[in-house]
Amino acid sequence: LKFDLRLYVVVTSVVPMRAYLFKEGIARFCTVPYEPPQDGNLREARMHLTNFAVNKRSRDFQPSEGLATHDEGSKRSTSATLRQIEEAHGASPEEIWGKVACLVANTLTALRPALVEYYVHENPRALHPLGPKGFQVIGLDVMIDSELEPKLLELNANPSLSAVQP
Repeated sequence: LKFDLRLYVVVTSVVPMRAYLFKEGIARFCTVPYEPPQDGNLREARMHLTNFAVNKRSRDFQPSEGLATHDEGSKRSTSATLRQIEEAHGASPEEIWGKVACLVANTLTALRPALVEYYVHENPRALHPLGPKGFQVIGLDVMIDSELEPKLLELNANPSLSAVQP
């Protein structure tokens, strides 16, 4: 089944850039087996979109029943999903996680100039590390492609932190 990973990063400083990637997240699975897009299946959102809001209403949605089953269902832990990839494809969770961490670092590096511009010109704040502190939680939606390479799908400045599942 097609899936993506929702990962969380907390940015605690822009100058210098300081961010922490939480080493867990949520894998969200489509509830309809994936087929490449074609005229007959373009409107089958549950085949092409991994969003929880789309798939939770599917009759094929499989809820996880607590921590004991975080490796089953339509919403799973990232760590369990990476172990399942290792079993199926031989790529270690550490190898994939290293690629994901690199993707996140590159994304934040690309985002940094806009953040500095925002804090300096639009919303003046002290940028010095000893200045007032704040933080930003960012959600990143990442897909692992058929070559086991992570691809950034979306960055969310205000991600859902709901703990409905798992």
